[in-house]
Amino acid sequence: MGSDIGKSAKEDAKTIQLRITFFDAEIELMALRRQPISVDRSTYAVLVDNCIMFESVHPFLRTLQNVEPTDIPFSDIISYSGNLHSLPVQVPRYARVPRFKYDLQCLARRGMNISSLDVNSTTSVALARQQLSRSSDLDPSQVNALVDALTREVCLIQG
Repeated sequence: MGSDIGKSAKEDAKTIQLRITFFDAEIELMALRRQPISVDRSTYAVLVDNCIMFESVHPFLRTLQNVEPTDIPFSDIISYSGNLHSLPVQVPRYARVPRFKYDLQCLARRGMNISSLDVNSTTSVALARQQLSRSSDLDPSQVNALVDALTREVCLIQG
């Protein structure tokens, strides 16, 4: 695909032409008829592949075809279709065990104390953030990333 774009740009700087190959004859027919390829009026999908990405996701796609939907980890999160800000994310399963707490003392600077973190207590979570900020070598964004990762089933950490 990269060579197609480069060749097209050399021929005409104002127009880019691509060669598109469809993986499904039915989809190709819909495209030739200029029919919309969509789920509904607000949701549509386009798959762009340079024959490299497909190979990296092929095992994942094959598994999705063959696995029972109830066996897919995080299926409720993967299939969530609403606004992500309203997505309810639970604490990790192992942290739901009664009296489970994280021992964060290993993160404390010498001579400092950090209380255990009970993920089911908002007070404990807030205290852990405070104590990690004061008594560890972590910067504020690292503190937030660590506490978020320990208190949620799924957490995106950028950096």
